[in-house]
Amino acid sequence: VLIHNLEHGGVWIAYKPGIDAGVVEKLGAIAKDFGRKVIMAPRATNDSDVALVAWNHLDKFSAAEFSEERVREFIKAYRNRGPEFVP
Repeated sequence: VLIHNLEHGGVWIAYKPGIDAGVVEKLGAIAKDFGRKVIMAPRATNDSDVALVAWNHLDKFSAAEFSEERVREFIKAYRNRGPEFVP
């Protein structure tokens, strides 16, 4: 489902379980603001605290480096830009 979402222009916010709960809450609020095509899920095998994923694009950072602007800009830049556009 996640890969198919990316193919259709979605964005995946993957976070390492156990990171600061405040960061998880803020990520969830951002995902909710964008709604469609933004999926947020824990991923124990992340090699960073947070990974923003879109088709052919990846931004990884630690919880200490969290920036709401960074996350929002990534989503704005890459949402709806997968190889198969589905409105």
